[in-house]
Amino acid sequence: LVIKSDATGTGSLITSSSPLATVERYLTNYATTTDHKYHMISSPVTLQAIRPMFVANAPSLYDDFYKYDETATSNPWINTKDGDGNWNTAFESEFVVGRGYLVSYKDIPVSPRSFSGTLNSYSSGSPLVITCTYTEAGGKGWNLIGNPFSSALDWNLVTPSLGSGMDNALYYYDASTENYLYYIDINGGIGTGSRYIPAMQGFMVHAKSSGTHTVTLNDGMRAHSSQNFYKSAESLPGSLSLTVSSGGYE
Repeated sequence: LVIKSDATGTGSLITSSSPLATVERYLTNYATTTDHKYHMISSPVTLQAIRPMFVANAPSLYDDFYKYDETATSNPWINTKDGDGNWNTAFESEFVVGRGYLVSYKDIPVSPRSFSGTLNSYSSGSPLVITCTYTEAGGKGWNLIGNPFSSALDWNLVTPSLGSGMDNALYYYDASTENYLYYIDINGGIGTGSRYIPAMQGFMVHAKSSGTHTVTLNDGMRAHSSQNFYKSAESLPGSLSLTVSSGGYE
């Protein structure tokens, strides 16, 4: 079973079981070494190896693959490459399900990156519980997590199960604007992002200084959505973007 992805879009699959599958993710390359055209990704399968599909053997000088360590008191971005450009042996060898990663590639689009394995599935009785952290001397509660499904994830269905110490907002990194978009489940939803988190999309959430720091996900929160993966792309001809501001809300 192969779920395809290319420049025009990405397939979406919701199943009642956990079949073996290959899920493709098309990503755009960066233009120059000084731009910030990164992508946040997450694995929709279990036991997905990072190498060689996402980090070459040996690591490429021009590609980067990071995770975010909120507890770090200096640089929270941990690279798969060490100071000499070799594989960082302290980095996990497989994607952690529910964790987001930040990547940038020079040589794609050549072919989509792909995840292969058992599709993630979590019943309401056995949900995926992602534990976040708040570190005053570190990331001050910012955590990079990810959609673990081969379909979109409806944030409005996630927010009721958030731990008491979590804000009900999510933040995407949009490579086309080299900035973050946000969405908050309040007053019908506010912000420049979408409530529908695309398949394999990594995103930032914020933990407060107190309370329970958990994000709980299950199959009932999945959805089919036409929301594009946040990536570098030109605007569609004839499209219109409108922002309305009133009373402190946007």
